[in-house]
Amino acid sequence: MPSTIGMWEREMPEWVGAEAVGKRFFPTVIGSGGHKHMLPDAYLVLNTTILKGFDGYEVVQDTADPVEVEGAVVSTVNTEPLAVRQFAYGAILPETALPQEHRIPVLMDFRDVSDGDGADTTFSYRIPLADGRWLIEETILVTRAGTAESMDLLKRNLTRRLGSLGIDETATEEYETVNFPVGPAKLRSLQGVQKFGVAGGWMHPATGYSVGSMLADVDRVLDDLDGGKPFPPRGGWPLLWLRRRGLVVLLAFDPQQTREFFDAFFTLPDRLIHNYLTGRGGVPGTAAAMVALSVPLARRAPKVLGTLLSAFLFRRL
Repeated sequence: MPSTIGMWEREMPEWVGAEAVGKRFFPTVIGSGGHKHMLPDAYLVLNTTILKGFDGYEVVQDTADPVEVEGAVVSTVNTEPLAVRQFAYGAILPETALPQEHRIPVLMDFRDVSDGDGADTTFSYRIPLADGRWLIEETILVTRAGTAESMDLLKRNLTRRLGSLGIDETATEEYETVNFPVGPAKLRSLQGVQKFGVAGGWMHPATGYSVGSMLADVDRVLDDLDGGKPFPPRGGWPLLWLRRRGLVVLLAFDPQQTREFFDAFFTLPDRLIHNYLTGRGGVPGTAAAMVALSVPLARRAPKVLGTLLSAFLFRRL
C-alpha cells in the first residue's frame, strides 16, 4: 500500500480499530469561483502500516482457471479493466512549508490553475498525514486519456497550484503517483466465481473510492459466504448501473462544464452529497442526488444540464 488511503468515518467498521486512523478531520470543498463549504462528515486518513498487518486468511497471488477456484473469494481473476482511469500526482511536504491559511484539509479545490493546455479538468486534494506532513495532490477524476499525457498535465498543474498557494515546491520531500482503472470492464462474475473488491464492482466509478466500501462490507460478505449466498456490492447491480451512467456523464463534459457541474453538485444538501459519494443510501439515495442536481444546474448552467441528460440517456461507456 504505497499510496495514501482515505475514507469516510461512517464506513469504518469497529473491527478495524482506532489505531488504524492516522488523521481525522472534516474536509472542505472549494468551487471554481472560490466558494468554500465544509462537509459535515468526518474523513479519515488510514495508517497503512496497520492495514498491512491484518491477517486471519491466507492470501495467495496467482492465476488460476476459474473451475479450480470455484467458491473462493477472488479479488481479481481474468478481469479486464475499464479503459477509463483516475490519475493523480502529489507532493508530500512538511507542514511548515504551507502558509498558515492553507493548513485546511480540502477534498476538492476546483479553482482553475491551467493555461487552457489540457483536455481534462484537474482539482486539488490537500490533506494532513499522520506523520505531520501534508499531501497536496492534483487529480484527474476520470479520463480516457493516456498515462503520459495525463501525468504531464498533472505535473504542470501541481506546480501552478503550489505557486498559487504560496508554497515552494522545492520543499517537497517526495512525490506520490496515482494511476488505476475505475473498475472492471464487465460487472458479472466469471463462471460462478465471486469477486470481492475493485474487480467485483466495489469501486465507485465516478469518484474512484473503494477502500471504505470494501471495509464496510467485509462482515456482510463473510456472512453471505458462510450462508452460501452470492455477495454483490452494497446496492447490488442496479446501483452499479446507475453509477456507471454517472461515469458516462462525467466523461461527456469538457473542463469548464466539469467545474460548473461540481459547483452545482456541492450546493446540494449534505445528506445527498454523502449518499452519492458513498452509496450509503443505495439506489434511492443516489437517484435522489442525481434528480436534485437538475435544479441548480437548470438555474446556473443549463447547457451542462443538457449535456448531462443527453449523455445519461444516449451515450455508451
